[in-house]
Amino acid sequence: ELSNGIRYAVDFAPPEVVNCPGGATLTSETVIASESGKVLRVGNPNDSTDPNHSIVETIDDQGFIVGYMHLDNIGVKVGQKIKKGDQLGNPSCETPPGGKTDGIHVHEYIKDADGAALPIAGTVFSGFKVKESPKNYDGLLVNGNDIRTADVGRFGPGARADGLRND
Repeated sequence: ELSNGIRYAVDFAPPEVVNCPGGATLTSETVIASESGKVLRVGNPNDSTDPNHSIVETIDDQGFIVGYMHLDNIGVKVGQKIKKGDQLGNPSCETPPGGKTDGIHVHEYIKDADGAALPIAGTVFSGFKVKESPKNYDGLLVNGNDIRTADVGRFGPGARADGLRND
């Protein structure tokens, strides 16, 4: 299992809203590694029946597996060493078999060294700490005074009176 559902992953959406299915891959945006490590798994981008289609998984020095889903134009190979900030691919509408997405985003999750999905609360991705909320899909990403919120009604900078954003 890739992630264990709600509270086991975080979605990062680009500023541009692109609806799926059918939306073109955002080649203007790049998905980057949130941690250094080694590439553990790469889905076959040319085979939509591959169970790992659109997925890259890396393993860090502590043995945590970080997964990235909904990628296209994947530019890494299994066994490759990567650094935090290295490019992995582009966000897209691509999904593993049986998966779906309503809009382009990157679904990021973590697993332990044995491959068991871990709750996402408290995890730090690219400097943002994941804070959960009692209500599903209502958590926060916090990096100092920069706070992003989860919200099913996508919005960007300045779209809410409280100044929060989720792009």
